[in-house]
Amino acid sequence: MFVKELSKNEFKIFFKINETMKSHKPVYTLTVEDIQTVARDIRHRELNTKEIELINEKIASYFSDWYERVESAINSELVMDEFEEE
Repeated sequence: MFVKELSKNEFKIFFKINETMKSHKPVYTLTVEDIQTVARDIRHRELNTKEIELINEKIASYFSDWYERVESAINSELVMDEFEEE
């Protein structure tokens, strides 16, 4: 396996790109398998493609007010001054 040693400038660029990618990382993801798990638990069967599409649209509608949900989670879990830098 070939490993290239990075120059200081290349390392800074790599590090910056890596940090930027972390900021775009999804916080929460639901998969079709997650939906099928719930369907098997409550309906004792898997959903078909059309049902998955309907469920997907409904789930997406629950996240349309994502800003308020994130704000609520922050306000309910964090004391405002607790994490501020000194």
